[in-house]
Amino acid sequence: MGRNGAPVYGVILAAGSSTRFGGADKLSARIGDSTVLALTTAAYVEGTKRTFVVLKAGDESSVEQIRSPFVELIWNSASTEGQSVSLRLGVAALPPDAAAAVI
Repeated sequence: MGRNGAPVYGVILAAGSSTRFGGADKLSARIGDSTVLALTTAAYVEGTKRTFVVLKAGDESSVEQIRSPFVELIWNSASTEGQSVSLRLGVAALPPDAAAAVI
């Protein structure tokens, strides 16, 4: 919750192809017994009213890492068009009562 109890939501942009990082799948990189995506999602869920995770269309392997009743998946079918598409989809998913979003 933000100031005055206003809800804060989370948006995780996870639909990229990791081209800036050499093409390796960073979402599934292991940290201990978990993955980067699972740990990131858990942190967002802990600090927000609801978390929206933008994934590239068909990325079912990531879904298994982030199952939670506090997570809503958004499928980006145009993920090859750049990060701004994911950002627009994530922000568009925010409900009207959103006072802020952590992206």
